[in-house]
Amino acid sequence: MTITMGALMMVGLTSAIALTSDQSLMGEWNWPAGVAVACLGLFSTASAYLIYYRLLAQAGVVNTSLVSFLVPLSTLILGAAFLDERLDAVSLAGMSLILAGLAVLDGRVLKSLSAR
Repeated sequence: MTITMGALMMVGLTSAIALTSDQSLMGEWNWPAGVAVACLGLFSTASAYLIYYRLLAQAGVVNTSLVSFLVPLSTLILGAAFLDERLDAVSLAGMSLILAGLAVLDGRVLKSLSAR
């Protein structure tokens, strides 16, 4: 529903801009681009939401919200892997702080250490 409402708002916004100005915000339509957008929307986004809601049901709200802390970590790793971005000491320190914070918030590591 979130994506549908966002798409409807964008259609309304682009229509309003197109009606009030001489410029069209729409580019030229071509089938490969349309199929790519449809595949991204149908397969990638749909599967991500299915995984998210399954994780939400199994792990709970608190543990599921911890996934959002992995976004900067995965961004740095993917940027280094595919865009040849350099990982400096600050980036590595930040990634280690994120991982340490996740371990503390999750609690399983601390429980296993205190059980010993």
